[in-house]
Amino acid sequence: MNITRMVVALLLGVGLLPAGVLGQFGVERASAAAPTVRPVLNLHVHTNGRVRLTGETRLKSETLYVERYTVFDKKYTRMQAITSTNHRFSVLMPARTVWTIYTVREARTGVHSHLRSIQPRFDACGLRPLRGDGTLYYCSWNEEFNGTRLDASKWYVHSKETPVSGNRAGAAACYSPDNVSVSNGSLRLVARYASLLECPGLTGALKILTSGQVSTYRKFSQKYGRFEVRSRNTATTRSGLHEAFWLWPDDRYVDVSSWPVSGEIDVSETYSNYPDLSVPFVHSRHDANGQILTGPNTNTAWHCAARRGAWNTYRLDWTSRRLDIYVNGKLCMTHASGDAAFDQPFILALTQLVGSGTNTFNLLAPPPIPATYEVDYVRVWN
Repeated sequence: MNITRMVVALLLGVGLLPAGVLGQFGVERASAAAPTVRPVLNLHVHTNGRVRLTGETRLKSETLYVERYTVFDKKYTRMQAITSTNHRFSVLMPARTVWTIYTVREARTGVHSHLRSIQPRFDACGLRPLRGDGTLYYCSWNEEFNGTRLDASKWYVHSKETPVSGNRAGAAACYSPDNVSVSNGSLRLVARYASLLECPGLTGALKILTSGQVSTYRKFSQKYGRFEVRSRNTATTRSGLHEAFWLWPDDRYVDVSSWPVSGEIDVSETYSNYPDLSVPFVHSRHDANGQILTGPNTNTAWHCAARRGAWNTYRLDWTSRRLDIYVNGKLCMTHASGDAAFDQPFILALTQLVGSGTNTFNLLAPPPIPATYEVDYVRVWN
């Protein structure tokens, strides 16, 4: 048995594929009720994010219904009706990277074609997603946090003693390596109370707060591609906590002293005083215009739902023409200015901050401390 048949047999065994799917591999069981003639269906992967279905019918003009079966839905869904001309038909359908099965069924008799499947393809990042042109991304960098310590070949740990390009400003606490750990398949960045004077650069009572940040500073950077993080923060409605998944220019190639002109991509910033939101922000020369909520220069959005205390997935799709930011698979912001700032390689960073500004940490009514920003994985495709 070849590997394809083994996989199909396994999926049949656990009920993820419909009975009869083996027919497309030439081993469909004979049935006395099966028709001697059925529509012919061929499947061709197309180049624009869709697949082309072609085939032949018994009648010169036959109405057919395109049906799709996915392993997650566990049912056939009728997609659309088509009509053959001179016994032939051709139709474009959306492509998916999950295991998807297509068939066409005659409207007149109910007889369906053999089943044709699009098989998923995997690499180090898992299931390979589709680009807008229908080709597959490939995994260029990933971190699953499966060990017991942070991989120093991938990550730079920020601290108060070693400020570097990409240190997050505006926090009411300093960074400490003691607040960075890996366990149970997750990265854990913690904000906590620390010993007095641990952050001598701060004044007043807040000097006893420390937080955590890691980045790929001078270890990994990339221009364009897909960047995705799955994370969870501390559930609270009290102000004072701030988490970020963000990209910063690689200072080996970019003069970052000109910020914000040099650019910054905040894929997700979460604030405990906005417990149901993720707020993206794209920094560039357009910052001079403040918050821009519409048009090609859109730089932020205030409608991206992400509940605190729950696992959420944040994603950036970055091309030479646009930045698309998604939360839990839903597009929430597009920046399409074509600014030169976003034509350079960026590092990525993960930060647990203590709040400032309108999200101030109040020692008289603090949020839960210690607070943890937990990251399940980081995946980058090109």
